Amino acid sequence: MTLTRGLGRLSVQRFSTLSLHVCALINEYEQYAKSLPTGTTPSPLFPQLVQTLRLSLERLRILATYTRMQLGVVAVQREYLELTGLLRYMMKYKPRMEGIEDPNVNSVHPDDCIGCFTDDPHLAQLLWKARLPYWFIRPLKAFSDENILRVVVPFAASEFLEMNPAAGFSPVAAMDQLDDRLRLLHRCTQNTPWYRNPFEAASPNVASTSVAGTSRARRAVEQSAIAGPSRKVSVPAPPGGRGSPYAAARAQSKAQKEAKGPNPNAKVARDKFLHLERPEMPATITPWATALAAINRSRPPSCGIDLPQRYVLPEPALLASPEDETRRHMFYHHYRLLRDALMFRLANPEVPHAPLSMQEWRDVLQGKVMTQGKPGTRAQARSVSLEDLLRPAFKACGIDTLTEFPVPSEAIPAMHMHALLGWIDPMSVASALGGEALIGLDIRKSQRGLAALGAMDRLPYLLHAAGIMRDWSVPCKRPDEINTAKGRTEWDPSAVRQLERRVAQYYTQSFYELFGCAAVVPMRLEHEIGT
Repeated sequence: MTLTRGLGRLSVQRFSTLSLHVCALINEYEQYAKSLPTGTTPSPLFPQLVQTLRLSLERLRILATYTRMQLGVVAVQREYLELTGLLRYMMKYKPRMEGIEDPNVNSVHPDDCIGCFTDDPHLAQLLWKARLPYWFIRPLKAFSDENILRVVVPFAASEFLEMNPAAGFSPVAAMDQLDDRLRLLHRCTQNTPWYRNPFEAASPNVASTSVAGTSRARRAVEQSAIAGPSRKVSVPAPPGGRGSPYAAARAQSKAQKEAKGPNPNAKVARDKFLHLERPEMPATITPWATALAAINRSRPPSCGIDLPQRYVLPEPALLASPEDETRRHMFYHHYRLLRDALMFRLANPEVPHAPLSMQEWRDVLQGKVMTQGKPGTRAQARSVSLEDLLRPAFKACGIDTLTEFPVPSEAIPAMHMHALLGWIDPMSVASALGGEALIGLDIRKSQRGLAALGAMDRLPYLLHAAGIMRDWSVPCKRPDEINTAKGRTEWDPSAVRQLERRVAQYYTQSFYELFGCAAVVPMRLEHEIGT
């Protein structure tokens, strides 16, 4: 990459090297497919992986930001490894398991590759025949059914296995089913913007730091689960009347602040009419983003300025808005933990589902879902209200105690905002976004509708939108381009772009007049693995 900010391109030398290996692997697969007996087709996963690998390699030719180029290179590496693993299994290890002689097999040592753990003797035999490394664990239930005549000292795992986690290893939550763990591991790799050699041993410093951090996090969670959140003992404040000895000092401090004027470093509220520039947020469609930023706000909206801005769920921009990465991870983690209760609150008519303000949602994402704060303060009043609203939903979802919230910062794992979608239902999310599998999205499906590259391809959707808008009754003038679009039969790209600007302007201004806030505008469907 030539730039770390803005758009850049992968160097020709690196792309050529990567392309050379990818083409060699695809040629190897094609030779394997030709060698199959007549009437035998390869696994359906093969063409899917090959097509995804080709598309991922082709995307590296496109100008991209540094982060997106990282994700693109990692996607090619990951798909290359998946295709290599499947090809090696079908060509080498599966025939060995079926008893076909292999002249290159080593009768003493297994192949140099990643192994596995198993307590199934039959599976251990197959792995031995394939010369795949494995660690056979004797099932504990067997001890009660056998007569043990002699106790032997088992092998120490640390003498044969690397026990320390690799540097930068991201922990994966354990699940009961192996298929669920594999899917979760696949999703985690999709949202990791780097690739590390799995055979590289962890350094002692990194390992000790990781273990120490994990133990501290575990102790913090256990202590919070037993004793509840730590609270300072409240000390009665001195009386604040005019006769108080602190009154003069407070008055002097207030006068000094007024003399200094406003703080130039004070935080300014985010303008919600402007697109939030974050890697987690999707790319904008220029006419719609421009129309949203150009809304006429010189006068109050028709709905009035007192319309409360409340939401049934936190808006995505709130999750991605914190500049501090640790704070964003805290928002993601708390939302993932509380999501079932929040959804139940919306679906169950017996549970109050009053919309929450932006500050209340910010408190929820910080884990402040139980009464806390100094009595009489606004923060304490919000926490009481949140606990009353959310506790019935928590109980219905099996959350009997709220002492684990907020989660200690050292116990919060790093995650990407896109991973929140994968936790819901991977196949449903992929289907809703235009794909039929977890491996990737057809790039043609990300260039349809209002996000189509050609102006004439966007015209049918703009005409439908204009037809709907002609029935609107809103206190703002409807553009002439929308009124005359119905009977028009001849269009050129310039006229289509003009209609697009007017449709976007009329929609965003009408939304502001009716609801008093920024409109929800269409954005591009990102074509990235795992997004």
